[in-house]
Amino acid sequence: KLTRTNWSSIQPRSRSDHILYDPYYCDGSTARLLKDLGFTNIKHEKRDFYADVKNDTVPRHHTLITNPPYSEDHKERCVQYAVNNLRKKNVP
Repeated sequence: KLTRTNWSSIQPRSRSDHILYDPYYCDGSTARLLKDLGFTNIKHEKRDFYADVKNDTVPRHHTLITNPPYSEDHKERCVQYAVNNLRKKNVP
């Protein structure tokens, strides 16, 4: 079970160690903006997020940060992925 003590041991200590993941590519500007904020490990590639979820090939990351498309059911699917991922890792 994840506790405050062991949770802190798996969290990165600096922005350069922290891996951010934005699954919705659009024009790629998110990576540029995050780099301007000092983040250097950014997973923001032109990939099929839903295929990655289905095939369990979502890039390793510490934080999912995104602004999903508002059309169709993208928001719901993204939130469902995040909830399922936290449950899988036993994170409250």
